[in-house]
Amino acid sequence: MAKDFKICLLFEFYKGVLTEKQQEAFVNYYYDDLSLSEISENTGITRQGARDAIKRSEEILLDMEEKLGLSAKMEQKADAFRQIGAWAKEAENALMSGDRDALIAHLNEIRQLSERMNEDGI
Repeated sequence: MAKDFKICLLFEFYKGVLTEKQQEAFVNYYYDDLSLSEISENTGITRQGARDAIKRSEEILLDMEEKLGLSAKMEQKADAFRQIGAWAKEAENALMSGDRDALIAHLNEIRQLSERMNEDGI
């Protein structure tokens, strides 16, 4: 199931590089949960043609991610924002409790992570 989620996420990033037929077969298979036979009937291509379109689409999407890494960068960004949120909450707690050293430490963590994100282009 995790692979299906990953390939669907890649589809959302890179579907524009697929042909209309590849997109249609991909959506029918992954999103509409149609069988290869059903896709064949709906699109007018053979069952093997439907399978080939889906497999070729997967290869193209994985290749695009390998070359561009947009999905990986989005995941890194989401992780960094979650971490910043956690540190901000800890900084708020430190402020409320009057723990100046902890507050400064959390603010420094936030600053350092944001600088790394900027340097890495995230």
